[in-house]
Amino acid sequence: MNQQTKDVLKKAAQIHGEGCVTVTLNTHRTAPDCLKDPILLKELLKQAESRLSADHGAKIAQATMAKLNTMAGSIDHAHNLESLVLFANTEFSAHVKLPVAVVDRVTIDDTFATRDLYRALHREAEYYVLLLNRVEARLFQAINGKVEAEVRGDFPVKNSVAGSDAAKIVSNRDFTALVEEFFNRVDKALVKVINEEPLPVVLATESRNVDHYGRIADKKEFLKANFNPSHDDLTPHHLVEEAWKAYAPVVKSKYDQRTDALETAISAGRLLTDHNDIWRALQEGRGGTIFVKQGLFQPAMLNNGQIELLPGPERKRKGAVDDIIDEMIERNKAFGGDAVFVHGDELDRFNGLALVTRY
Repeated sequence: MNQQTKDVLKKAAQIHGEGCVTVTLNTHRTAPDCLKDPILLKELLKQAESRLSADHGAKIAQATMAKLNTMAGSIDHAHNLESLVLFANTEFSAHVKLPVAVVDRVTIDDTFATRDLYRALHREAEYYVLLLNRVEARLFQAINGKVEAEVRGDFPVKNSVAGSDAAKIVSNRDFTALVEEFFNRVDKALVKVINEEPLPVVLATESRNVDHYGRIADKKEFLKANFNPSHDDLTPHHLVEEAWKAYAPVVKSKYDQRTDALETAISAGRLLTDHNDIWRALQEGRGGTIFVKQGLFQPAMLNNGQIELLPGPERKRKGAVDDIIDEMIERNKAFGGDAVFVHGDELDRFNGLALVTRY
């Protein structure tokens, strides 16, 4: 996640006030599918306007919709990612493009729905692919086997000596030193990128380079997997696909470790699954990790600190919270807790929601 998105998340999470609108929708990276995205956005904005007018009156609706419509008109849908999130109230507006799928919906509450930004920020399947040979190094940012972007700036790094006639006349020992000098330059450029946005690195290189680069790497803990590309002329798309085959088992292992914490918490008596029990624990600052079934949303009423769950159609009831789970995630974050979004069936026996408490 880039710094701009982090800044939007920080600002949006701090805002409390009447009529905070969050619009989330899935989008498409390429034509002709991306031509459908502004149509869906327009439909969702109509829903937002209708609900704002009914629940908050014409003045708030007009001011907020002016911001939403201005944002919508400024979005370049030719460069969409997997999803789009818009935030607006009478005083604030911002939008971000995310590399994760969302649920198409409109949320109107006293706070913004920041779950999808939080999920994007903490996704475990984002990584760099360092394509390295003895002549050139390129760096790609990827998620779940898809290219997000090629990293520029100090990359690509070229080894002008190794490809020259001079390299042919030096001894093997001297040539090894030239290669090591080049790998050091590559590593310095990589460390600079990692310091700005820390992500794991998949090293794509021939076998003879793996140990050599690993020895000179300053941040060895970021080298999470490696593979030998099948061809020198792989497109970025196919390179990242091959890298995902090497990195996917690492991601699964980390995911399994997190979900295994559910069983440990059951044995230790630190697992809560009732909405009201979870809410009380969060209010007391006892929340550790909240586990949420990906795509689960729950409207509710809050009455004297008690949660009354509502069926989906009743989310428009006056005073209803559009999504109590989003409120739980925010409350848990405020006390230093975190969230895991579960895409498997591990939470099905708990109706999609569980909290591992600190004590």
